[in-house]
Amino acid sequence: MERCRPKRGVLTVKGRVDAWGDFGLPKTSAGERDVPLAPMAINALKQQRLSVANGPDGLVFPSDEGTPLDHHNILSRVWTPLLVGAGLFKLHATRLDADGNPLKITKYNFHALRHAAASLFIEQKLSPKRVQTIMGHSSITVTFDTYGHLFEDDAADQTAVAEIEARLLS
Repeated sequence: MERCRPKRGVLTVKGRVDAWGDFGLPKTSAGERDVPLAPMAINALKQQRLSVANGPDGLVFPSDEGTPLDHHNILSRVWTPLLVGAGLFKLHATRLDADGNPLKITKYNFHALRHAAASLFIEQKLSPKRVQTIMGHSSITVTFDTYGHLFEDDAADQTAVAEIEARLLS
């Protein structure tokens, strides 16, 4: 598990596993990065590290066989029940589940966690360049094209303009 170093407070991204369980490099060189972790995540990863055999692939959350977890299983056994339990679903108008009840369609996909993290980094006033690095974007343009609207702050703009005016007129 050399990719997970909770003692340093970061998760080092050096590769990726796709939905079919195939290993590969990140999409760009910027994809190799250290992602800062919150104290709760650090503690959870330390506990996880103790409960998992150190396999050849260094997976943080391997299957019982030491292989990557199945994407569909994660969605059906963990993600969907989590969202349904939190009330983050809508009832399908015409499709029914096995019990004849309207099918529950979750409002967010797993990738939404990535967008939520970026939004929270921006809310905490991390610089655009730092957000780019953490998210593994190949350029600041990608970061601004995706999250630029979140950097806007009308109140801060008004304060800045007022301060500029005061300096110019003093």
